[in-house]
Amino acid sequence: MSAEKYPEDMIEHLVRDPSDPEYGELVSPREPLPGGWFIEGARTPLDDDELLARALAGARDKARLAPTTWQGPMRWRTQHGPAIVSWLLGKPRQAWNVRLADDRRTKALKINHGMLWRRTADHPPRKYRTGKVEITESDVAFIDVDDPYPYERPTLDGAPSLENDLASDPAFVSALANADFALALVAEMNQVDYVRLDGARTGHHYFRRDEAACLAARLRGLGEEMEDFQYWDQMVPMTELGMLRDEVRKHLLRMSWQPRP
Repeated sequence: MSAEKYPEDMIEHLVRDPSDPEYGELVSPREPLPGGWFIEGARTPLDDDELLARALAGARDKARLAPTTWQGPMRWRTQHGPAIVSWLLGKPRQAWNVRLADDRRTKALKINHGMLWRRTADHPPRKYRTGKVEITESDVAFIDVDDPYPYERPTLDGAPSLENDLASDPAFVSALANADFALALVAEMNQVDYVRLDGARTGHHYFRRDEAACLAARLRGLGEEMEDFQYWDQMVPMTELGMLRDEVRKHLLRMSWQPRP
């Protein structure tokens, strides 16, 4: 296995310098959080368990409960020894100078769904490593864990599967190694409804932006997430993006997928 390290590229767009004013005021972790969710008229913020219980009770009883509103700043940062954590609506979202098991320091980004985080991987084939983050008053630690959701091709049920066709095609998978090509795939899948004609079977696929971005991340299998690809219109010059979308269309046509007439 090559010892070459991946450059920190896409994640750098998401985890900028911790002094960026977007991250809000630097506050002490010893003090109460400067913002929180409140029920109208309440004096103390709701904790996570209370918020969940209210949501479940409302859904179960089909009741319209008193609204909860956020009060205070939406973003802030806290210092934990050498590490800094950025918070959004009371949840840790990004962290800098996080300690690894071998005492190296890195940046980390919260994965959108679930409790796990990610950091730049040490070597190929992964681009990002998944892990848990432990925040204490004196430090922040990143603990590597195995990917809990390894990629599996969709199960075929007799209908055409665009994702299965893409994942099964070596030339297409090879082209996806270019991140800009993956962004072009997202653009194409988001804007064009594709149809496959295969004997008596007909299937079509149209993806919303987030779904298309998830598709690209899954197919690349490098530990990336939806947000790495969903803003394709901001990450590749339009002229280059147009040429790459032409390449995407050629691959799709070769696999018998074509734009819906």
